[in-house]
Amino acid sequence: AFANLHGTFGKKKHNFHGIGGQVESDDAGPLSYTSMAIAYAYHLKVSRKYMLSLGVSAGFMQYRIDAAGLVLPDVQFGNDPAFTGVSSDFVLPIVNTGLWLYSEDRFYGFAIRNVSNNQVEDIGLATRIVPHFSFTHGRAIEMNDGFMFKPSAQLKYVGSSRLSIDANAMMDYKSKVELGLGFRSESGLVGLFRVDLFKYVTLAYAYDHSLSRMRLGGRHSHEIVLGIKACALGESRATHCAAYD
Repeated sequence: AFANLHGTFGKKKHNFHGIGGQVESDDAGPLSYTSMAIAYAYHLKVSRKYMLSLGVSAGFMQYRIDAAGLVLPDVQFGNDPAFTGVSSDFVLPIVNTGLWLYSEDRFYGFAIRNVSNNQVEDIGLATRIVPHFSFTHGRAIEMNDGFMFKPSAQLKYVGSSRLSIDANAMMDYKSKVELGLGFRSESGLVGLFRVDLFKYVTLAYAYDHSLSRMRLGGRHSHEIVLGIKACALGESRATHCAAYD
């Protein structure tokens, strides 16, 4: 589960500041965490068509592991120093950063999560919360009769793992209803749906059908996102962001 709030201030010509915050919680078997962070970004015009945003967020993460919840294949693993102790609960600082290049019909993003590369003293041998790298690109292609095609993709890399990709293809009708499909490498297929319920309220739903070996632990997942858009002071309409619409 997650919640975020963001807005802008200090606009001068085309340039402006962005500020926000996010709370995130995740629970997967014996592993769970809760994180809180505040974020700042500066948006500046770099050409006639493009804006560039440079952002950073900082906060903390409370990470928990319950070793008693692990199902080990053999009694000999009980002596493994990576699994000593019944439970651990610790707090770590988190720092994320990224770049966002965007125009009216496309965007490019590069981000690094967990820049601080924190070492975890109480779990395993030289365990670290390693950085996650991602590159994102998407476009909005106008079609006939109010339809718009929105393809997007994200490349992700974590140290000592394979490069993975998430790809989405959305069909938008008059910026009010979207329907599409997604693919996650080594994971599965995703069905996507978004609708504007009211002028500034959006509801989105994603259904994930797993095709990986992890499907025995949980084949399907559902995600629901509720978005509330607001007008800036003095403006008569909301400014849409292609990354979140």
